Amino acid sequence: MRRRWLILFSLAYFLIGLGLAANLIERQDMTLYSGKTQYRFQEEKIKAVDLNKKLDLYQMQVDLQSLKPQADKAMAQVRAGVAKLRQIGWSDSVIYYAYLQPLEKEWDAKKRDQEIKTMNLEKEKLASPTYNRFLDKEIALMRQEKSKNPEFSNQQKRASHLLKIALKTISMPSNLSGSQTETSQLLGHFDEDLEPDSPYWRQLALWVQYTFPKGLSKKKAFYRQVHQLRYVISAQQADYIRRHHKRKGWTDAQALADYVSDLDESNTFLEEIGVDNSDYYYDYSSDESARLHNKIPLRDLEGEPEAGQNQPMDQSLHIQFKLVMHFHTEFILDENGHFVNELDKEGKSENGIANGASFNYAQANSDSHQILDIKPAQKLDPSFRKKVIKTYKIPNTLRDEGSETAKRKWIDSYFNENGYFAFKGKSRYQVVKDQVDAFKELVQQSSQKRKTKESLK
Repeated sequence: MRRRWLILFSLAYFLIGLGLAANLIERQDMTLYSGKTQYRFQEEKIKAVDLNKKLDLYQMQVDLQSLKPQADKAMAQVRAGVAKLRQIGWSDSVIYYAYLQPLEKEWDAKKRDQEIKTMNLEKEKLASPTYNRFLDKEIALMRQEKSKNPEFSNQQKRASHLLKIALKTISMPSNLSGSQTETSQLLGHFDEDLEPDSPYWRQLALWVQYTFPKGLSKKKAFYRQVHQLRYVISAQQADYIRRHHKRKGWTDAQALADYVSDLDESNTFLEEIGVDNSDYYYDYSSDESARLHNKIPLRDLEGEPEAGQNQPMDQSLHIQFKLVMHFHTEFILDENGHFVNELDKEGKSENGIANGASFNYAQANSDSHQILDIKPAQKLDPSFRKKVIKTYKIPNTLRDEGSETAKRKWIDSYFNENGYFAFKGKSRYQVVKDQVDAFKELVQQSSQKRKTKESLK
């Protein structure tokens, strides 16, 4: 029901002329994300300001509002907030208009202190209301400065600037350690309501495409951070599903099915009210191949597999299927309905490290996907993943024994019913397909429960 109201709000927003700017995603000029469900772009004049002078003037205002101890405390928090915002990379003028100016308008000391607390907390949370306000104004500033400021002179530079701000906002390390502590800290830098199907993810992916038109090909810190961010995003998206949709006793698959059925319900609602613009609809698919997420340890490849029996279903041999949203967001789940991720607040596993989900910067399974998502892993993966991957083998794509070569053996095929990747007389491809069918059944069950619950109201 909440999502329906958000959809109606977005449609109303469009009708009054501001627009649901999902159609802006493909524009060659910078777009932005604002709010939980929609894109918009609002032209705004950002005037140059001397932020230090503005801070001194605000000090005088605070001194008039509060007794000295309270005033000093408030200003210390404001100056610390400004220092952090500068460190993150926001422009001084934007810091004034998005951070200091709202405080100038608040003369009630208690409300002012609460606003300072809220903004200081949200300024380091990706896609939070405070972050979105900064993003709105930073993009407006870049647009008006692009002809006179070399740092904003082209699309690549502007996208790179916003991408670096995003990395600093979440305190992205130069190389992930994979520890639970680090993962928890990183996930704490995302807005609690940033959902997997949010337009923000499509926007961030676009920044990466503009910043790295030739791919993530260099062994440099910025390249490595952007590549490894994919694992952090996937961990955040799995965490969102668990926090918002998982009930006691449920598997991750059941929670994801609940989320997907919510998207289906929203799409049905859009159809009912006559919306025919596909940009408004939520998109997900289980048709993308999960082959690369079904690697198995080399230790399980000893000897010849027995026909019809093959490898036992033990801890070292999991079967993963994939669900993607707008191709960017990716969920990988194993045969037990558990999320499979390189990073996980609940604890990492070898299977997760080898076969886990990773956010896709490309928009489709194309050349862009190869240079932005697949090939960079060889050079830019975190050390803990490189170590594990060395001990795993990927199934090949041979469709029959006659296609075998010296390097590609039929016994290693994703489609071989009696090979190393088979299970109980079925090829890995078929077993994964069975998992997908089982998940679709979960979605149908969840949808039916929603309809029943709605009918009882």
